[in-house]
Amino acid sequence: MTEHPLIAYLRARWDEEEQTAWRQHVPLNGAAFALADINSKRTILDWHSGAHECSGPDDNCMWIAEGDACPTTQALAMPYADRDDYPKEQP
Repeated sequence: MTEHPLIAYLRARWDEEEQTAWRQHVPLNGAAFALADINSKRTILDWHSGAHECSGPDDNCMWIAEGDACPTTQALAMPYADRDDYPKEQP
């Protein structure tokens, strides 16, 4: 299975954020929130990676082929779009 570069990118960023949350000395509820937030995003990404049916911004359902990024995946990636390592070229 070939994973879309955007999906691989998000997985790597969230791995880094998870490690940061574990290392930081923040109040427990802050770390717990950060870890729960990362876990929920990973769950959504798992639901939207691979071939699946997805709703686009115009609410029309479309078939997403294996290895492609869907509108949901693209929305999850928005906070990272200004980073140098963000995969600008998306197949």
